[in-house]
Amino acid sequence: MGSLLLVAFPFAMALVARRSGSGSRSNFATPSAVLGAAGCLMIAVGVALNRSLAALGLFIPVAFGSILLLKEGSRHKRLIAPLATVAAVICLAVLTGSGLRAELAGSDTSSFVTRADMWRNTLRLIAETFPFGTGVGSFQSIYAVGEDPRTVGGTYINHAHNDFLEIVLETGLLGLLLLLASLTWWLLTAMAVWRSPSSSEFSRAATIASGALILHSIVDYPLRTAALSSAFAVCLGMMAIALSRSTEEWSRFRAARHVKIA
Repeated sequence: MGSLLLVAFPFAMALVARRSGSGSRSNFATPSAVLGAAGCLMIAVGVALNRSLAALGLFIPVAFGSILLLKEGSRHKRLIAPLATVAAVICLAVLTGSGLRAELAGSDTSSFVTRADMWRNTLRLIAETFPFGTGVGSFQSIYAVGEDPRTVGGTYINHAHNDFLEIVLETGLLGLLLLLASLTWWLLTAMAVWRSPSSSEFSRAATIASGALILHSIVDYPLRTAALSSAFAVCLGMMAIALSRSTEEWSRFRAARHVKIA
């Protein structure tokens, strides 16, 4: 749920940043801008109430990236100060009166210790099975084989809580290469989308939303849920469309320049 909120935030901000009509001026009073501003506020409240450490930590870069969607000199930027203030007050109120404060203060570190143990055990299994891997979907059974019997309790580990490590464990060198290729494509495409002057606010919002899911995959497995994997696929599709349009514009520019020089 925390990741769904993170994915929604940049698109709500894109509604605020979107130009009204076909003119060059932006109007804060447009229905889409009002809806987007209300959405941003509600999402900020939801992230605070969600009490997810990953969502709270990722909300900062997601919010910063979403602010960049606003046009330079736009009157919409007046919205940032009150939104940030309200969000900060809500977050502080929730953290002060909840058990999450203990985790942030360091008195409750069970989730961090558990993840560290899982990652350490997964890395050891990767070293033992690389480069062939253990097979797709084999993590749960393979991890149980490698556990120390003295530490086994009433619960079991179903995922590594780090999708990158789990993919490499199950698919070996081939999976690692495909993973690197996918991340490289995402990075280059995101850069192209932000550099292209024709990219819409929504295609740029897609880079922020998909980036949040990629970062969240370092400590969890959000893309193994149907809702988030669907949202991720939509974001990648929007990025690919924006990239193709940018490539076409660059090709036309080069062709026009060649004709002019000739």
